[in-house]
Amino acid sequence: MKTMRCLVPLALLWLLLVPRAGWSQSFDCRRAQSDTEWAICSTPELGALDNRLAAMYHKLSASASTSPALRKQASRMQDAWLHGRRDMCGGNVDCLMNAYQDMLDALSSLPFNDAAIVAARKASIVPRCGDPSDPMKASAVEAGFATVVCSDPHLLGDVRQIESRARELQPRLTPVSRSAFDAQEAAFPQTAYGCPRDREKLASCVATAIAQRLQDVTDLAANLDRGLPDCKPLELSLRKGEIGDGGMSKTLNTYLLQYTGIEACRIRGFPTIQVENAKGGSRPHAVVYAGQTWSSSLPGAPLPVTLSAKNNSVWFGILTASACDPPYGINVKVALPLSRAWLATLRFPDASCPVTVTPIGMISTLRSSVH
Repeated sequence: MKTMRCLVPLALLWLLLVPRAGWSQSFDCRRAQSDTEWAICSTPELGALDNRLAAMYHKLSASASTSPALRKQASRMQDAWLHGRRDMCGGNVDCLMNAYQDMLDALSSLPFNDAAIVAARKASIVPRCGDPSDPMKASAVEAGFATVVCSDPHLLGDVRQIESRARELQPRLTPVSRSAFDAQEAAFPQTAYGCPRDREKLASCVATAIAQRLQDVTDLAANLDRGLPDCKPLELSLRKGEIGDGGMSKTLNTYLLQYTGIEACRIRGFPTIQVENAKGGSRPHAVVYAGQTWSSSLPGAPLPVTLSAKNNSVWFGILTASACDPPYGINVKVALPLSRAWLATLRFPDASCPVTVTPIGMISTLRSSVH
């Protein structure tokens, strides 16, 4: 587990309020005075959020990525958040976690230019067949994807169609949603990582993923501006996925939500989860919602996903660990976003630490997101 760095937002927020060279000195947790400061220094989840916020500020303060007007806007947001939201929480950890997440979401929506995202927008998922200098061939995983696609003109045409529809869709997305979508597009050639190595099985796996990606992008474009109803719990069932990862006392389990309805509906966000110990006692502080874990990556805001009789699966992941103090054994109740109608109770007899849940994602992103 990563060691928490004791950072207090006041020192970090001062970065953009007062211009200075270099990175600001962090607050010394040994001198913490307020309930808020003690909560931040004593709670690993808050420490992790604080680190993410620090990285966000660093990105916003870089002259190559932001304009003076954007830095000024961020300063106003930070000042209002510090005095009007964060400090009102006192030492309430749940309140602080919500405040941090809301601020991260707000800053993520600012239209700054992330170098990786800009590069992803310029990159192509279409392999340059026959060109030995194709950057896609530098990666063994993407080279496998390129080999399969280049060997089948129909697949090559489908990949071109995916990219064409993605380019048409991108201007219609909000800045934060576009960042998430662009990251998905850039990662898609890594689909081959989760496929079998056998040549025929690899080809079949990649072909299935391409067909699914084309369907997902088409559905997103067609329904982005439509007021589709939210998917109902009674029309969804939960089952364990076949893809996952594990090591160093951590395990990522993937789960599929299967839609049994007929009319199209929309699902967006993180599944609601409730963690209980083995005896049924609630553990409200044992939940972390994050798009990225050590073995999965769904960066950016959760994108809406359309479910229908034709496209009836989405996925999410739950990361558990067993390196914390006993008692061991937890149960995790799962529901749809913003719901308490529990779909299932998952049992993890060897887990003891807080669990991390990832957003509900398009099924075409599963193999390229778990690594």
